[in-house]
Amino acid sequence: NARDVQKVWEGVMQNRADRVMGAAGGEPALQLHAKEILPEDIKTAMDAMVAARLGSGLLPSDSGTPSSDPFAPLDELCRMESVKRKLQELQNAYIVAKQDGEEPPPLGHFLFVGSPGTGKTTVARALA
Repeated sequence: NARDVQKVWEGVMQNRADRVMGAAGGEPALQLHAKEILPEDIKTAMDAMVAARLGSGLLPSDSGTPSSDPFAPLDELCRMESVKRKLQELQNAYIVAKQDGEEPPPLGHFLFVGSPGTGKTTVARALA
C-alpha cells in the first residue's frame, strides 16, 4: 500500500545518506556515484520493509529463523483461547483442502477492533 511505498522510499534515502556519509566520522565518502541511488540501497530498504510486514523481526540476511508455528505469538496473549481455536480451525481446513487438491475455503474479511494493546496486530500477523 502507499504507506509501504513511503517507508521504502524513506529507507532508500536513509541508506543512500548513510552510504554517502560513510563510516568515517561523518566525512563524505569519496565515491564516483555518491549521489546516485544504488541497487543495494533499494534492496536493504525492501528487506527491512518485508521483515517488518511479516512481523518476523528478522531480516532475510539474519542467521536466525522465526518460529515455524505462526500462532506461537498468540501464546503470550491472555484470554485468546477462542481466537486461537478459530485460527487453528481455519488452518486445518486449509491444509486438508490443499492435501485433497481442492480449492481452499474462502477466508473472507476480518475486522480487528479493540482498545490499544489488546493484540489486534499480533492476531492479524498470525492470520497473514
